[in-house]
Amino acid sequence: ALFGFWGATAEDFLADGGISSLLEAARQAGYDIVIIEFKNSRTLIQANALMVANGIRLINRRPTKSDPGTIFTGSMGGLVARFALLAMERQRLSPNIQKAVFLDSPFLGAIIPMSLQYQLDFYADVHESARVTVNEILDSPAARQMLRQKYRPWWPKQDDPQPDEMFSQLQAEYLRPGGWPNETECYAIANGSGAGAGQLKDDGNELKPKDKLLSYEVRNDSGTWCADGELFAMPNFPAWNDMGAIVTAASRTAKLNWTATAHKTLPWDSCPGGYNDFVLQFFNGKCWTNSDLKASHTCFVPTLSALGVQIIDDPYMKAPPAKDTPFKAIFTSTTNSRHTELTPEITAWIKKVLCLP
Repeated sequence: ALFGFWGATAEDFLADGGISSLLEAARQAGYDIVIIEFKNSRTLIQANALMVANGIRLINRRPTKSDPGTIFTGSMGGLVARFALLAMERQRLSPNIQKAVFLDSPFLGAIIPMSLQYQLDFYADVHESARVTVNEILDSPAARQMLRQKYRPWWPKQDDPQPDEMFSQLQAEYLRPGGWPNETECYAIANGSGAGAGQLKDDGNELKPKDKLLSYEVRNDSGTWCADGELFAMPNFPAWNDMGAIVTAASRTAKLNWTATAHKTLPWDSCPGGYNDFVLQFFNGKCWTNSDLKASHTCFVPTLSALGVQIIDDPYMKAPPAKDTPFKAIFTSTTNSRHTELTPEITAWIKKVLCLP
């Protein structure tokens, strides 16, 4: 059986043309396809891992089930699968999973620009869309477990961004005896560059630490409150020993100016990795207008995070060989691509690993 699951609904999972094509190739090769849907993708990683482990056990109990299974998952699904496999091994319940293929999973953390996080927190009291994003996404258990750096909802704004304590707790749980599954061959794919190439701005030039991401205007639904602001990429502390503003905002209807700064940080927004367009998604709505967009997307899953390689002081470091990672084999992209995108090169590599036509 080929188990497929994502941090999304089964409908969304199957609607992806690349994924559905890959699953069809697996079906033609003789795999039974099992899609596991998370009831709540924002809850604790451990809760969804329990559901996945139960699903694997149910399939293994079928009288016609003899051959070992395969897991294909990506993004948060990789963290869920890792926890499920480890939990089963620790309980001496063989998962009977021969291979697990992880597509751009944030094993050592994901990135949402700190400038965006603090800006959303700043507007949460006066703007519904900001409040919903903060409450349902940034402050969800899953986000707190995955984000490499997380805003803190108090003032003054910190200048040394740190992960939430739930991130550290999850990492510690993984590192209990085992750390990585022993009975399953694990394969990792990074949508990010393995050659150390950083993100690009919309004009094709390299996005650098402290570069402006965009300028914007915002108003509330009734139009009684409005403001202007700018968002910047994280500064690079090790290289410059620098402090930089990541958010500036000024209300046009109240005497309020606001700045958030960052210090002792790494250049996460611009580093190699599978990218996402969080900034563009949020500042492209009814009440948010981007007036000077410089970078539509930023790093979401650093390449080294997807490969399970600890990042000490250089997220631009080239990808190491597979023997220096927890995986049997790894794939890194030549240039950065969208998070969990199945490029032709990635698809060909997965088919080779799974022996698909």
